[in-house]
Amino acid sequence: MKIPLTDYYVQSAEFYDLLSEPHWASRRESVLAALSPLADTAIEVLDIGAGTGCCVQLIAQALPKARIYAVEPSASMRIGLITRVLLDPDLRARVTICAEALQQASIPESLDLAVVCGCIGYFDREERAELWRRLAVSLKPQGAVLADVMPPDRPQDSPATRISSAEVGRDRYDIWLEGHPGRGDIMDWQMRFEVWRGDQIVRQFSTQREWHTFGIDQLMAEATESGFQATRLEDSPVPAAMLRLRA
Repeated sequence: MKIPLTDYYVQSAEFYDLLSEPHWASRRESVLAALSPLADTAIEVLDIGAGTGCCVQLIAQALPKARIYAVEPSASMRIGLITRVLLDPDLRARVTICAEALQQASIPESLDLAVVCGCIGYFDREERAELWRRLAVSLKPQGAVLADVMPPDRPQDSPATRISSAEVGRDRYDIWLEGHPGRGDIMDWQMRFEVWRGDQIVRQFSTQREWHTFGIDQLMAEATESGFQATRLEDSPVPAAMLRLRA
């Protein structure tokens, strides 16, 4: 994973949970079902790209014995993450926040579970291969990786669509998403953020990001090359899989 020279969430982090919380609410049952077999054995757990901690909450609920290492290099996102952790005594006791990119993060050498959700599109193919190799080395024999991909699975034109609208006090917060093919497997995404008070717009800005597009079958095939056996989660609202080391 590239070490970010810039915090790309400086502007948009305050809007993040308007998308993240509904997303993880829709995935709650699937994630809990996938992790529940590890409830008695998962102690050392890594959440890569923890964001503001919505998935951290689910991991903690599913794995009551886990010590969770939440890796999040964005300082802006970590404001939301540490706030979420501090508000919950259980999370405060069990979650360690790692401020570095994954390559520099101080994490356990031996893991029972790694979670790679909502972030794999930031990795190019070589970086993904290195990630799977590193996890294959770090994972205990009975451990697992929960990974997902975000649609689409190939670059394509995606017209501007309002993907979130929420009332906060007197204001309405709208988030628009538009995408176009970039070079190779990349989608160039533009997100527009608007704050309305009545019929007046009081704030507006846009952000851009590049995202590597590929499907869950490709993710599973790449992980298999590094020694994993992959099982697709058929009940997941987004394409996701559990990866285990081949015996």
